[in-house]
Amino acid sequence: MFFDRINALVTNDLKALFAKTYDFDEAPQAYQYFSEAKHIDKALIKF
Repeated sequence: MFFDRINALVTNDLKALFAKTYDFDEAPQAYQYFSEAKHIDKALIKF
């Protein structure tokens, strides 16, 4: 099922939507954002 979703993203040129993007050194803020449980979308931590 996971690979089916990945293939659908690639085949249909779909992009994942991220509400917030954090640099790696901002990871504590990203975890704080998640712990507040007010989000309905995704956050990305860049390495």
